[in-house]
Amino acid sequence: MNATIQYDTKLKSLLYGKMMFIETALKNIALNTTMSEIDSSSIYDMYDKAISSYKNAPAGTREDIKKKYQNNKLNLQGSIQNAIAHNDVVYDTRFKKMDPSRPMKQCLILEMGDAVHKFQDYR
Repeated sequence: MNATIQYDTKLKSLLYGKMMFIETALKNIALNTTMSEIDSSSIYDMYDKAISSYKNAPAGTREDIKKKYQNNKLNLQGSIQNAIAHNDVVYDTRFKKMDPSRPMKQCLILEMGDAVHKFQDYR
C-alpha cells in the first residue's frame, strides 16, 4: 500500500508543473482572444458582449435557461473579482514569445491597477 501511495505521489509531482503550465497557457489564450474579439479593454464589456446572460440570450430561449445564464454570469463575475481582489490573477507570457494584446494589457491595468505596473517592472 505504501509503495502505491509513493508511486502516485511521484507521478503527480512529475506531471503537476507541466499541467499547470498548460492550464495557464490555455486560460491566457482564451482571455486574450476574448478581449481582442470584443475589441475592448473593459472586463465589463466582456461580461456584456461575450458571456451569455439573461439580456443577450437568443430569441426564444426559455425563461429558466435565461435565469441559468444570468446566474452563471454572476458567478463568473464574482469569481473573477475575488481572484483580482486576492491578487490571484497574473498574465503569464511564458508560453508565448509575445506580450499580451493591447486590450488585454489595458484590461489588466484597469482591473488590477498598480499591481500590473509593478509586475511589468520585474520583467
